[in-house]
Amino acid sequence: MGIGICRGQAIAKALGDKSGITRYGTFFCPMDEALSRIVLDLSGRPYLVFDVDIAVERIGTFETEMVREFFLALASNSGMTLPLRRERPPHRRIPLQRLRPCPW
Repeated sequence: MGIGICRGQAIAKALGDKSGITRYGTFFCPMDEALSRIVLDLSGRPYLVFDVDIAVERIGTFETEMVREFFLALASNSGMTLPLRRERPPHRRIPLQRLRPCPW
């Protein structure tokens, strides 16, 4: 995917010889119903782990299988190891229609 290639190359160019940077990075962001976690390794050895199930084939005219292709191009062209996993909190694994509202 062209955008992933361009962004990956831009990241690689911006990092240059990587002097003065930390190789590993981690970021957590708790949101309303999800926990976003970003972990990357700027090792120069590109690798993608894509453990994300997207429930629909399309969002409008966008083919959701292209999400993986974007991140593969990004990782490959930037030289980063990028593990992507979708983790649902335990309370989201229970079907909501089975829960009762609080009595108070």
